Amino acid sequence: MVNPPRIAAVVLAHSRAATVEMTIDAIVAQSSPPEALIMVANGASKEVLEVLERKAAELPDAEVIILHENLGAAGGFHAGLARACQREEIDAVCCFDDDAVSLPGCLAALRGALLELPNIGSIGALTHDGAGDLSWPLHIVGRTEPLKTIAQARALAAEIGPLPVYASSWHALMIPTAAIRKAGNVWAELFHQYEDAEFGLRLRAAGLNNYVIAAAECTHPAAPPAREVRVLRWTLRITNESPTKEYLNIRNDLVVRRRHNGLRFWYGALPLILMRGLFVCATMKMPLTSSLRTVYFPAITDGFARRLGPPPIAQPGDVLRSAGSRA
Repeated sequence: MVNPPRIAAVVLAHSRAATVEMTIDAIVAQSSPPEALIMVANGASKEVLEVLERKAAELPDAEVIILHENLGAAGGFHAGLARACQREEIDAVCCFDDDAVSLPGCLAALRGALLELPNIGSIGALTHDGAGDLSWPLHIVGRTEPLKTIAQARALAAEIGPLPVYASSWHALMIPTAAIRKAGNVWAELFHQYEDAEFGLRLRAAGLNNYVIAAAECTHPAAPPAREVRVLRWTLRITNESPTKEYLNIRNDLVVRRRHNGLRFWYGALPLILMRGLFVCATMKMPLTSSLRTVYFPAITDGFARRLGPPPIAQPGDVLRSAGSRA
């Protein structure tokens, strides 16, 4: 990689005009801003599209990719990364959700780590809610319990340096273009949920390393509320999101684990996915029989059949029709 590496930032935007402007402004204000800015209008609202087009007119080497349908996080980042990799002068891509705000020095730290760390698949920022808690539990390679606070992450980083992780979310996530060419782009047909996990696992399967570095920080809203259920040595996070999201959580978790866990999928991951799905359905604001019929069983069936793409569409009588495509 050249010294210094040349960076493109990819920002994915759908319907949050105020927060995406904050995301872009924080990127541009960095002490080491990217050489190019690629903004993906992912089935974007009129207000979001106006923000992106105004920023493209104001900033040097900035462009807007317009996707006329919402392709989910998976399809949107796939489009942005593909565009960045078309540019031969770009060495790495830093990806941002439209509500991820990089703190001062974030990109400089990530850019510096590109030159120092071995076999890089991705380098993530330390992402937190601004009040002491990490935005998402951080799973460290070789450790059973995830980190949950900034203090825990900083303490471990002071002890071992860059934190080896299985995957990171799209919150100032730096990926060398060489890694994308080696391991492939984001799996677009996953649509949403677990596409970041699958991408990280695929980078690791290609012999590359994923890191989080404490010197780079990014704020992002906290993960949805969840209660934890302990099953032997595993902890299940039981969420209570919309039926659509919970369908995607179950389906895509099954698809991703089946692809990457080998035989361990059948005796390890699968029972936990099925168990977690049952707990989730029991907490939904509908009768259990309805949540099983409209969320749980369609998610399991589509997961095993690898019917991916957008989530099912609710029909009268709570019957779901698969709107996905077979991968």
